[in-house]
Amino acid sequence: MIIENGGCLRIEGDFNAAMWMLAVLGSKLWMSSGMRMTEWLVSVAEVSNLVSFLAVLISFTVMFFFIIKLIGQDLIEGGGLTRVTHAPPRINFTKVCLPFRVKLIGVKEPYRIEVSISSVSVGQMRVFWGVDIQSFHQVLRAPKDWFLSAYTHGNLFGQDKCMELGKIEQIDKMDDRLVTLTKPTDAPLELGPAPRDVYPCVLVLQADQETILTVIHVQDLQCTVPSQILSEYYKSGSSSTLLQSVYLAASDIGENSDTESQAETDAEEMTGVYGRAGARCIICQQSYITRVVLPCRHATSCSKCFKRLQNCPMCRGFIHSYFLIGSEPREDDISVPTDNHQESRGFRDFIRRIRFWTAGPLVMNDND
Repeated sequence: MIIENGGCLRIEGDFNAAMWMLAVLGSKLWMSSGMRMTEWLVSVAEVSNLVSFLAVLISFTVMFFFIIKLIGQDLIEGGGLTRVTHAPPRINFTKVCLPFRVKLIGVKEPYRIEVSISSVSVGQMRVFWGVDIQSFHQVLRAPKDWFLSAYTHGNLFGQDKCMELGKIEQIDKMDDRLVTLTKPTDAPLELGPAPRDVYPCVLVLQADQETILTVIHVQDLQCTVPSQILSEYYKSGSSSTLLQSVYLAASDIGENSDTESQAETDAEEMTGVYGRAGARCIICQQSYITRVVLPCRHATSCSKCFKRLQNCPMCRGFIHSYFLIGSEPREDDISVPTDNHQESRGFRDFIRRIRFWTAGPLVMNDND
């Protein structure tokens, strides 16, 4: 029996009844606490579902606006990349008329080299065989008086640095004359295996104070690289310059457009680079090519189109600098599009990009 005494419970009776009563009270307490726990878990579950829904909604909203931003940049600005203005510096070169021009025709025998020589002045020619490379570059930096004296009266590269040398031959003014370079003796040159420290043949052409040194490689059994001109140097006084080719873009200059005047055609045929006729800019196809990209030496664009380039349009190399191969109009003479033209062109580009995004790239047409 359970008796309440002064607010306390007192259990009287047998032990089994007391234990039964305690079990009943415990179950009631456990059920009440379980109900409270269930209510708490239900409330937490409801809050968790709300939190998950809000997280998904926020993530979807952020992703939606991010995609809209990318599409907007592509439609309005033409891409999501940050455009940086690149203004490569101009390198000033001095125009020099070379007294000689050498072109390799072929090698008939190991020591019989056929070359084509063009000369704009009277000069001298001498061939050196088996020239030490280090001695060759030292001679390039030699003073003018010493160079002329050694070239005329002795071995230009030194007795131990040059295996054989030919006689001095006079050269008259000529245009693409075929000349055969022949070694004085039939003894083979001991040049060694590749990589070599000896040039097989060096052709030296001298006129007044100017000299052209042409290094020619001859193919043999130990070095199977095809015969070719390795390098050419222009020496004036105590300084020397390595001559490098300029790669001019091809252009169909024989066909005249309807808007091209005869005066422009005549001027185009008279101008040129290294004897080649002037070519049109490969970007606008209107102006003449006036700039050469460095370091790749590609001549492809006019001054107006060049300002919009960051990479060479031929090889995609980065443009570090440039130099001029023709006269350019002043900045004031270059026509600048008006604001209305820029706005209309920007609107057309915007419409074209929308069509690209909706219907695919097949609808893109430059005539739109």
